[in-house]
Amino acid sequence: MPLDVLYGYFSAAKGLLMVEGDEQNAELRELILEQLLIRKVKSRSEQNSFDKLWGIFKDAVTDKVSFIDHCVTRLGQAVTDLILTDSNNLEGVAQFQHLTSLVYRFIHLQSNKIDILKRIMLKEENFARLESNPLPLKMFRDLFLDGSINFDIGTLMQERDSNNQFRFTWLLASMLNFKYLVSLTSFLELKNQLIIYVESDVVPALIVGDKELTVTLTEALASKALTSNSYKLTLEYFVAKMVDPGEDFAEDMKPVLKVDEFIQIFDRVSRGTVD
Repeated sequence: MPLDVLYGYFSAAKGLLMVEGDEQNAELRELILEQLLIRKVKSRSEQNSFDKLWGIFKDAVTDKVSFIDHCVTRLGQAVTDLILTDSNNLEGVAQFQHLTSLVYRFIHLQSNKIDILKRIMLKEENFARLESNPLPLKMFRDLFLDGSINFDIGTLMQERDSNNQFRFTWLLASMLNFKYLVSLTSFLELKNQLIIYVESDVVPALIVGDKELTVTLTEALASKALTSNSYKLTLEYFVAKMVDPGEDFAEDMKPVLKVDEFIQIFDRVSRGTVD
């Protein structure tokens, strides 16, 4: 069905889309989201129809908590499904751009933009194949680092799960590994932007942050370095920063990790290797 015809269909049903409490109306709202996900815009006229269709969706999603939750789940699944396919090609790049744009539009309808975006994208499985597919990093940059949502890495890195463990140690490890990812070789602008972000925001926040997190992160890097050459280089880089963070930091802050803490990390990683 052409986009302009699709728009006409949902435009006629717009009144039903606004009504809550009816299962069929809920199905209509879910259907319009599915259409937004699968449609490929190839011309200016199609873009115009797509934008009009988005306008109907925008009105339908406002203040409907259960539908917002459905959208978060569905968008999150779409992101994960695309990442887990062989998407590091021209068609995959186009799909990533479309989905990134859709997620961007959606989160900017919400007051709690960062929380919604974390639920959609920040899943460890989405970042597990960066060695072969760096496109999730482009999505991360475009959604988290464009300045429109006031994302603060220092706040994120302090979050803990229900077991009182740091929630995003895996993400911090991935960030530190940006510098050495071979898959980013063909995306030099993206790689340089990510490296600048890590060195200007992530590493300083770790240096002045929670020492327990620094120890936990170093252990995670050491564990990954057992099976990954890029993480071996990342571990060396991070340990060097923890020994001497640079002239911007006071002498009494150096080294960030003390000798007994390095021994503690070595003992834990050694036991893990033996096990």
